[in-house]
Amino acid sequence: MQNALTAVETTDRPRVVRASVVHRPIFRRNVLFLEVADNGVGMTPEILRKAKTPFFSTRAGNHVGLGLTGCSQMVSTLNGRRFIGSKPGMGTVAKVRIPIRTHRLAS
Repeated sequence: MQNALTAVETTDRPRVVRASVVHRPIFRRNVLFLEVADNGVGMTPEILRKAKTPFFSTRAGNHVGLGLTGCSQMVSTLNGRRFIGSKPGMGTVAKVRIPIRTHRLAS
């Protein structure tokens, strides 16, 4: 979400198109869906490939470039999947799907 907000800072009509958390049963399993899309500057294919590399950042300053790396590791640890798509001038979309195990309370 923070990356999306930063990406739209310099656009004429900044928007974070959608950010949602949906809890749905699929194939008798519950899955948590997270999706964040923005209409920012987007990324070239080369930058998109590097974006998943630890310590890579296109921003100057005190950015260590661990946001997407940390997210990817967390999603992997939770047996989830993530997708990041982007096109220059069109914005970026990040999607995460994490399986959720439901627990029944003992009576």
